Amino acid sequence: MAGKLPSSLDATSLVLSTHDTSPVTLFIRQALYDATHNVFTAMIGIAVLSVIALLLMPARTEKAPEPAVAVEAA
Repeated sequence: MAGKLPSSLDATSLVLSTHDTSPVTLFIRQALYDATHNVFTAMIGIAVLSVIALLLMPARTEKAPEPAVAVEAA
């Protein structure tokens, strides 16, 4: 099947713009669908995790106290 795959982007767009139902065309269409589907699924997951992290953060924080500085006797 590797020998039947298009070697350039122009060839790929020609394959996808036709209504060809050959196994190579169907394989390319399914591979592109799976790749884009996985990217959007991952982006939704990242967005949900970001919202959860944002909701877990406190609305206000207090400033940390200044550390005590030791003064040496002269």
